Amino acid sequence: MKIDRLKKYCTVGLYTVIFMVVIGRLVNLIGISSYIVPSASMLPTILPGERIYVDKLGYGETVRFLGMSIRMPKFRGIQRGSVIAFHFPEGDTVFVDTPFDNFYDMKRRSIVNKRDILLKTSMFLPLSFRPLYVKRCIGLPGDSLSIKKGDIYLNSMIYDAHFNTKRWYHIYVKDLLKVKKWLSFISNNQFKRWHGHHVVLLTESERTGIETLIDCGVLDRISPYIETFVNHSTYPFLGDHPISWTWDNYGPVYIPKKGDTLQIKGDHIYRYKRMIEVYEKNSVHIHNDSLFVNGRYCEKYICKQDYYFMMGDNRHNSLDSRNWGLVPEDHIVGRVFAVKSSKGNVIPRLIDSRMDSIDSCIKTRRK
Repeated sequence: MKIDRLKKYCTVGLYTVIFMVVIGRLVNLIGISSYIVPSASMLPTILPGERIYVDKLGYGETVRFLGMSIRMPKFRGIQRGSVIAFHFPEGDTVFVDTPFDNFYDMKRRSIVNKRDILLKTSMFLPLSFRPLYVKRCIGLPGDSLSIKKGDIYLNSMIYDAHFNTKRWYHIYVKDLLKVKKWLSFISNNQFKRWHGHHVVLLTESERTGIETLIDCGVLDRISPYIETFVNHSTYPFLGDHPISWTWDNYGPVYIPKKGDTLQIKGDHIYRYKRMIEVYEKNSVHIHNDSLFVNGRYCEKYICKQDYYFMMGDNRHNSLDSRNWGLVPEDHIVGRVFAVKSSKGNVIPRLIDSRMDSIDSCIKTRRK
Protein backbone atom coordinates (compact mmCIF):
# COMPACT_ATOMS: atom_id res chain seq x y z
CA MET A 1 0.00 0.00 0.00
CA LYS A 2 2.75 2.45 0.96
CA ILE A 3 4.70 1.52 -2.16
CA ASP A 4 1.64 2.25 -4.36
CA ARG A 5 1.14 5.59 -2.66
CA LEU A 6 4.83 6.45 -3.15
CA LYS A 7 4.61 5.51 -6.83
CA LYS A 8 1.55 7.77 -7.18
CA TYR A 9 3.33 10.70 -5.53
CA CYS A 10 6.42 10.17 -7.72
CA THR A 11 4.29 10.01 -10.88
CA VAL A 12 2.40 13.20 -9.98
CA GLY A 13 5.70 14.92 -9.12
CA LEU A 14 7.28 13.85 -12.40
CA TYR A 15 4.30 15.08 -14.43
CA THR A 16 4.36 18.37 -12.51
CA VAL A 17 8.05 18.89 -13.28
CA ILE A 18 7.53 18.06 -16.97
CA PHE A 19 4.52 20.40 -17.11
CA MET A 20 6.49 23.26 -15.50
CA VAL A 21 9.44 22.71 -17.86
CA VAL A 22 7.13 22.77 -20.90
CA ILE A 23 5.32 25.90 -19.67
CA GLY A 24 8.64 27.60 -18.91
CA ARG A 25 9.93 26.72 -22.36
CA LEU A 26 6.77 28.09 -24.01
CA VAL A 27 6.98 31.33 -22.01
CA ASN A 28 10.61 31.71 -23.05
CA LEU A 29 9.77 30.80 -26.63
CA ILE A 30 6.84 33.15 -27.26
CA GLY A 31 6.50 35.29 -24.13
CA ILE A 32 9.36 36.94 -22.27
CA SER A 33 13.10 36.30 -22.54
CA SER A 34 16.14 37.93 -20.99
CA TYR A 35 19.57 38.59 -22.47
CA ILE A 36 22.85 40.23 -21.45
CA VAL A 37 23.91 43.26 -23.53
CA PRO A 38 27.73 43.29 -23.97
CA SER A 39 28.22 46.53 -25.94
CA ALA A 40 27.99 50.26 -25.20
CA SER A 41 25.96 51.11 -28.31
CA MET A 42 22.79 51.85 -26.30
CA LEU A 43 24.38 54.10 -23.67
CA PRO A 44 22.99 55.63 -21.52
CA THR A 45 19.72 53.67 -21.85
CA ILE A 46 21.41 50.27 -21.48
CA LEU A 47 24.88 49.88 -19.97
CA PRO A 48 27.31 47.12 -20.97
CA GLY A 49 26.68 43.97 -18.95
CA GLU A 50 23.09 44.82 -18.05
CA ARG A 51 20.29 42.30 -18.49
CA ILE A 52 17.36 43.22 -20.74
CA TYR A 53 13.87 41.74 -20.69
CA VAL A 54 12.18 41.31 -24.06
CA ASP A 55 8.44 41.05 -24.65
CA LYS A 56 8.16 38.73 -27.68
CA LEU A 57 4.44 38.00 -27.71
CA GLY A 58 2.79 39.08 -30.95
CA TYR A 59 5.85 40.48 -32.75
CA GLY A 60 6.17 37.52 -35.14
CA GLU A 61 9.53 36.13 -34.01
CA THR A 62 11.02 33.32 -36.08
CA VAL A 63 11.86 30.44 -33.73
CA ARG A 64 13.54 27.05 -34.12
CA PHE A 65 11.33 24.16 -33.07
CA LEU A 66 12.01 20.45 -33.72
CA GLY A 67 14.62 21.39 -36.33
CA MET A 68 12.25 23.68 -38.21
CA SER A 69 12.05 27.49 -38.47
CA ILE A 70 8.56 28.61 -37.44
CA ARG A 71 7.23 32.17 -37.66
CA MET A 72 5.09 32.99 -34.63
CA PRO A 73 1.81 34.89 -35.12
CA LYS A 74 2.20 38.66 -35.53
CA PHE A 75 -0.55 40.88 -34.14
CA ARG A 76 1.40 43.81 -32.67
CA GLY A 77 3.19 46.61 -34.46
CA ILE A 78 6.43 48.39 -33.61
CA GLN A 79 6.17 51.97 -32.41
CA ARG A 80 8.69 54.59 -33.38
CA GLY A 81 11.10 55.09 -30.50
CA SER A 82 10.73 51.57 -29.07
CA VAL A 83 13.89 49.70 -28.09
CA ILE A 84 13.80 46.55 -30.20
CA ALA A 85 15.62 43.20 -30.03
CA PHE A 86 16.21 41.57 -33.41
CA HIS A 87 18.44 39.07 -35.16
CA PHE A 88 21.47 40.65 -36.84
CA PRO A 89 20.54 41.10 -40.54
CA GLU A 90 24.08 40.32 -41.73
CA GLY A 91 24.46 37.35 -39.39
CA ASP A 92 23.47 34.71 -41.95
CA THR A 93 27.09 33.92 -42.86
CA VAL A 94 29.98 33.69 -40.38
CA PHE A 95 33.61 32.61 -40.41
CA VAL A 96 34.09 29.24 -38.72
CA ASP A 97 37.30 30.28 -36.95
CA THR A 98 36.23 33.86 -36.07
CA PRO A 99 32.42 33.85 -35.83
CA PHE A 100 32.24 37.31 -34.24
CA ASP A 101 33.76 39.00 -37.33
CA ASN A 102 31.18 40.44 -39.71
CA PHE A 103 31.55 38.39 -42.90
CA TYR A 104 29.99 41.05 -45.13
CA ASP A 105 31.97 43.89 -43.57
CA MET A 106 35.16 41.96 -44.31
CA LYS A 107 33.92 41.38 -47.85
CA ARG A 108 33.31 45.10 -48.40
CA ARG A 109 36.71 45.89 -46.94
CA SER A 110 38.40 43.41 -49.26
CA ILE A 111 36.74 45.09 -52.27
CA VAL A 112 37.83 48.59 -51.20
CA ASN A 113 41.39 47.49 -50.36
CA LYS A 114 41.60 45.19 -53.40
CA ARG A 115 42.68 42.27 -51.25
CA ASP A 116 41.29 38.78 -51.08
CA ILE A 117 40.76 38.27 -47.36
CA LEU A 118 37.85 35.86 -47.66
CA LEU A 119 39.91 32.70 -47.87
CA LYS A 120 38.74 31.54 -44.44
CA THR A 121 36.02 28.90 -44.18
CA SER A 122 32.52 30.28 -43.69
CA MET A 123 29.16 28.74 -42.83
CA PHE A 124 25.46 29.62 -43.01
CA LEU A 125 23.40 30.24 -39.84
CA PRO A 126 19.61 29.79 -39.67
CA LEU A 127 17.75 32.95 -38.61
CA SER A 128 17.03 31.86 -35.04
CA PHE A 129 20.76 31.13 -34.43
CA ARG A 130 22.00 34.55 -35.52
CA PRO A 131 23.31 37.11 -33.00
CA LEU A 132 20.76 39.21 -31.14
CA TYR A 133 21.09 43.00 -31.47
CA VAL A 134 19.32 45.74 -29.51
CA LYS A 135 18.71 49.20 -31.00
CA ARG A 136 16.05 51.89 -31.03
CA CYS A 137 13.57 51.94 -33.91
CA ILE A 138 13.83 55.32 -35.65
CA GLY A 139 12.40 54.68 -39.12
CA LEU A 140 9.16 52.82 -39.78
CA PRO A 141 7.97 51.18 -43.03
CA GLY A 142 7.12 53.87 -45.55
CA ASP A 143 9.38 56.53 -44.00
CA SER A 144 12.05 58.46 -45.83
CA LEU A 145 14.99 59.05 -43.48
CA SER A 146 18.02 61.31 -43.67
CA ILE A 147 20.55 62.78 -41.24
CA LYS A 148 21.86 66.32 -41.65
CA LYS A 149 24.62 67.57 -39.34
CA GLY A 150 23.62 64.94 -36.79
CA ASP A 151 19.90 65.79 -36.83
CA ILE A 152 17.49 63.07 -37.98
CA TYR A 153 14.81 63.94 -40.52
CA LEU A 154 11.78 61.76 -41.23
CA ASN A 155 9.69 62.52 -44.29
CA SER A 156 11.40 65.93 -44.58
CA MET A 157 10.56 66.88 -40.98
CA ILE A 158 13.04 66.99 -38.13
CA TYR A 159 12.78 64.18 -35.61
CA ASP A 160 13.45 65.96 -32.36
CA ALA A 161 12.97 63.19 -29.79
CA HIS A 162 16.01 62.93 -27.51
CA PHE A 163 15.87 59.51 -25.86
CA ASN A 164 18.89 60.40 -23.75
CA THR A 165 20.96 59.76 -26.87
CA LYS A 166 24.70 60.33 -26.53
CA ARG A 167 26.67 62.44 -29.01
CA TRP A 168 30.20 63.79 -29.11
CA TYR A 169 30.66 67.55 -28.65
CA HIS A 170 33.66 69.83 -29.13
CA ILE A 171 34.29 71.89 -26.00
CA TYR A 172 36.74 74.77 -25.75
CA VAL A 173 37.82 75.08 -22.13
CA LYS A 174 38.98 78.13 -20.16
CA ASP A 175 39.29 76.44 -16.75
CA LEU A 176 40.04 72.73 -17.22
CA LEU A 177 39.96 71.83 -13.50
CA LYS A 178 36.47 73.26 -13.00
CA VAL A 179 35.19 71.62 -16.17
CA LYS A 180 36.59 68.23 -15.05
CA LYS A 181 34.93 68.69 -11.66
CA TRP A 182 31.59 69.44 -13.33
CA LEU A 183 32.08 66.42 -15.60
CA SER A 184 33.07 64.06 -12.78
CA PHE A 185 30.21 61.72 -13.80
CA ILE A 186 31.86 61.24 -17.21
CA SER A 187 34.34 58.37 -17.56
CA ASN A 188 37.84 59.07 -18.90
CA ASN A 189 37.14 57.54 -22.31
CA GLN A 190 34.21 59.94 -22.76
CA PHE A 191 36.28 63.13 -22.21
CA LYS A 192 39.36 63.42 -24.40
CA ARG A 193 41.98 65.83 -25.63
CA TRP A 194 41.56 66.24 -29.40
CA HIS A 195 43.45 68.54 -31.84
CA GLY A 196 44.08 71.38 -29.39
CA HIS A 197 40.74 71.21 -27.57
CA HIS A 198 38.53 68.56 -25.94
CA VAL A 199 35.66 66.33 -27.00
CA VAL A 200 33.07 64.97 -24.61
CA LEU A 201 30.25 62.42 -24.91
CA LEU A 202 27.00 63.96 -23.64
CA THR A 203 23.26 63.50 -23.67
CA GLU A 204 21.06 66.43 -24.70
CA SER A 205 20.25 67.30 -21.07
CA GLU A 206 23.95 67.13 -20.12
CA ARG A 207 24.83 69.42 -23.03
CA THR A 208 22.23 71.94 -21.84
CA GLY A 209 23.72 71.78 -18.35
CA ILE A 210 27.32 72.28 -19.46
CA GLU A 211 26.33 75.31 -21.54
CA THR A 212 25.71 77.17 -18.26
CA LEU A 213 29.50 77.08 -17.73
CA ILE A 214 29.89 79.52 -20.63
CA ASP A 215 28.18 82.26 -18.59
CA CYS A 216 30.44 81.41 -15.64
CA GLY A 217 33.57 81.99 -17.73
CA VAL A 218 34.68 78.36 -17.29
CA LEU A 219 33.87 77.32 -20.86
CA ASP A 220 34.44 79.26 -24.07
CA ARG A 221 32.02 77.38 -26.34
CA ILE A 222 30.53 73.99 -27.18
CA SER A 223 29.53 72.64 -30.58
CA PRO A 224 28.36 69.24 -31.92
CA TYR A 225 30.97 66.91 -33.38
CA ILE A 226 30.04 66.10 -36.98
CA GLU A 227 31.48 62.90 -38.45
CA THR A 228 33.10 63.54 -41.85
CA PHE A 229 34.75 60.16 -42.42
CA VAL A 230 33.29 58.11 -45.28
CA ASN A 231 33.24 54.55 -43.98
CA HIS A 232 33.52 51.57 -46.32
CA SER A 233 30.79 49.93 -44.24
CA THR A 234 28.16 52.62 -44.73
CA TYR A 235 24.87 51.32 -46.16
CA PRO A 236 24.30 51.11 -49.08
CA PHE A 237 27.61 49.84 -50.50
CA LEU A 238 27.63 50.61 -54.24
CA GLY A 239 29.10 47.42 -55.66
CA ASP A 240 32.78 48.35 -55.71
CA HIS A 241 32.95 51.51 -53.60
CA PRO A 242 31.25 53.04 -50.53
CA ILE A 243 28.55 55.66 -50.88
CA SER A 244 29.69 59.19 -49.96
CA TRP A 245 27.57 59.41 -46.80
CA THR A 246 28.74 59.69 -43.20
CA TRP A 247 27.06 58.85 -39.89
CA ASP A 248 26.08 62.49 -39.38
CA ASN A 249 25.24 63.37 -43.00
CA TYR A 250 23.34 60.40 -44.27
CA GLY A 251 20.65 59.63 -46.83
CA PRO A 252 17.98 60.09 -47.84
CA VAL A 253 17.02 56.44 -47.76
CA TYR A 254 13.50 55.09 -48.24
CA ILE A 255 12.35 52.34 -45.84
CA PRO A 256 10.12 49.92 -47.79
CA LYS A 257 6.80 48.66 -46.52
CA LYS A 258 4.94 45.53 -47.56
CA GLY A 259 3.27 46.00 -50.96
CA ASP A 260 5.51 48.90 -52.02
CA THR A 261 6.56 49.00 -55.67
CA LEU A 262 10.23 50.00 -55.77
CA GLN A 263 11.94 51.47 -58.83
CA ILE A 264 15.09 49.41 -59.35
CA LYS A 265 17.59 51.52 -61.26
CA GLY A 266 20.84 53.41 -60.64
CA ASP A 267 22.18 53.01 -57.11
CA HIS A 268 18.81 51.54 -56.05
CA ILE A 269 20.07 48.28 -57.55
CA TYR A 270 22.72 48.02 -54.81
CA ARG A 271 20.47 49.62 -52.18
CA TYR A 272 17.84 46.90 -52.47
CA LYS A 273 19.79 43.95 -53.93
CA ARG A 274 20.36 42.21 -50.58
CA MET A 275 16.77 42.85 -49.53
CA ILE A 276 15.41 41.22 -52.69
CA GLU A 277 17.92 38.36 -52.75
CA VAL A 278 18.42 37.39 -49.10
CA TYR A 279 15.51 38.75 -47.07
CA GLU A 280 12.86 38.02 -49.72
CA LYS A 281 14.51 34.82 -51.00
CA ASN A 282 14.96 35.44 -54.73
CA SER A 283 17.69 34.51 -57.18
CA VAL A 284 19.44 37.77 -58.14
CA HIS A 285 22.33 38.84 -60.36
CA ILE A 286 23.54 42.12 -61.86
CA HIS A 287 24.53 42.42 -65.52
CA ASN A 288 25.45 45.69 -67.31
CA ASP A 289 24.04 47.78 -64.43
CA SER A 290 20.71 45.95 -64.65
CA LEU A 291 19.12 43.71 -62.01
CA PHE A 292 17.74 40.30 -62.89
CA VAL A 293 15.41 38.61 -60.40
CA ASN A 294 14.74 34.89 -60.86
CA GLY A 295 16.18 35.15 -64.37
CA ARG A 296 14.02 38.10 -65.44
CA TYR A 297 15.04 41.71 -65.96
CA CYS A 298 13.67 43.72 -63.02
CA GLU A 299 12.83 47.42 -63.26
CA LYS A 300 10.17 47.37 -60.54
CA TYR A 301 9.89 45.16 -57.47
CA ILE A 302 6.97 44.65 -55.04
CA CYS A 303 8.08 44.19 -51.40
CA LYS A 304 6.89 41.12 -49.51
CA GLN A 305 7.42 42.43 -45.97
CA ASP A 306 8.01 45.55 -43.84
CA TYR A 307 11.44 46.97 -42.98
CA TYR A 308 12.77 49.15 -40.16
CA PHE A 309 15.69 51.54 -39.57
CA MET A 310 17.43 51.00 -36.21
CA MET A 311 19.98 53.21 -34.44
CA GLY A 312 21.89 53.00 -31.17
CA ASP A 313 21.45 55.73 -28.57
CA ASN A 314 25.24 56.12 -28.42
CA ARG A 315 25.19 57.64 -31.89
CA HIS A 316 28.94 57.80 -32.60
CA ASN A 317 29.67 54.38 -31.12
CA SER A 318 26.99 52.19 -32.64
CA LEU A 319 26.99 49.82 -35.60
CA ASP A 320 23.39 50.00 -36.79
CA SER A 321 21.24 50.51 -39.90
CA ARG A 322 23.65 53.21 -41.08
CA ASN A 323 26.20 50.40 -41.48
CA TRP A 324 24.41 47.18 -42.36
CA GLY A 325 21.08 48.45 -43.63
CA LEU A 326 17.43 47.81 -42.93
CA VAL A 327 15.98 45.25 -40.51
CA PRO A 328 13.38 42.91 -42.07
CA GLU A 329 10.14 42.28 -40.22
CA ASP A 330 10.83 38.55 -39.84
CA HIS A 331 14.10 39.33 -37.98
CA ILE A 332 12.25 41.10 -35.14
CA VAL A 333 12.31 39.28 -31.79
CA GLY A 334 10.41 41.72 -29.57
CA ARG A 335 10.36 44.95 -27.57
CA VAL A 336 12.73 45.61 -24.67
CA PHE A 337 10.57 46.75 -21.76
CA ALA A 338 12.91 46.49 -18.77
CA VAL A 339 16.59 46.52 -17.85
CA LYS A 340 18.27 45.08 -14.76
CA SER A 341 21.52 46.60 -13.60
CA SER A 342 24.60 44.40 -13.38
CA LYS A 343 25.42 46.01 -10.02
CA GLY A 344 22.92 43.98 -8.03
CA ASN A 345 19.73 46.05 -8.08
CA VAL A 346 16.90 43.61 -7.46
CA ILE A 347 14.10 45.43 -9.29
CA PRO A 348 14.60 46.00 -13.06
CA ARG A 349 13.89 49.52 -14.32
CA LEU A 350 11.28 49.98 -17.02
CA ILE A 351 12.11 51.49 -20.40
CA ASP A 352 9.59 54.08 -21.55
CA SER A 353 9.78 53.82 -25.32
CA ARG A 354 7.85 57.05 -25.78
CA MET A 355 9.50 59.48 -23.39
CA ASP A 356 8.61 62.52 -25.42
CA SER A 357 5.20 62.17 -27.20
CA ILE A 358 6.59 60.96 -30.50
CA ASP A 359 4.11 62.81 -32.71
CA SER A 360 5.03 66.14 -31.12
CA CYS A 361 8.73 65.40 -31.66
CA ILE A 362 8.49 65.40 -35.44
CA LYS A 363 8.46 69.12 -36.11
CA THR A 364 7.52 70.72 -39.39
CA ARG A 365 10.95 72.14 -40.09
CA ARG A 366 11.72 71.46 -43.72
CA LYS A 367 15.13 70.52 -45.06
